[in-house]
Amino acid sequence: MRIARVSLAVLLLAPVQPALANQAEDGIERCAAIADPGARLVCFDDLARGLRARHGGGDRAETPVAASPPSPAARQAQFGLDQRQIRAQDPTVEQPVERITAHVATIQMFGPGYWTISMADGSVWRTNELVPSFRPPRTGQTVVVRKGVLGGYLLEVGSQTAMRINRIK
Repeated sequence: MRIARVSLAVLLLAPVQPALANQAEDGIERCAAIADPGARLVCFDDLARGLRARHGGGDRAETPVAASPPSPAARQAQFGLDQRQIRAQDPTVEQPVERITAHVATIQMFGPGYWTISMADGSVWRTNELVPSFRPPRTGQTVVVRKGVLGGYLLEVGSQTAMRINRIK
């Protein structure tokens, strides 16, 4: 019974597909011939809406228009978050920042030799390795956080050896 229904649907829709394909090709050629980029985009958008309506997809939400590039401050505020977290905030944002310079707001020990460091910009970082010779930064001190290998981050405090850290907030 199910095979009969599928076969009937294929037979009924078979003559419609070439007609729709020809309409789409004609529309694409018409839009591609427009020299002005803005007018060409409007033509393609209208063509897509028309085809979607003919195929019964008119109830779908419109595709969001890409926003303008984020400001350097916004990119810096997202430094240290993984790509999944960044895309959850804004799907159009890339993370081109390789290092940031920040001021330490607070620092707290959360275990012997391990530190939680809050920056003035609101980010919170936690060390994830024990370095006995590490001298933690003071409140107000400027530090550098840079990308390491394999998705890690390194904290540079003065002339000390860089220390592995992760952003927790």
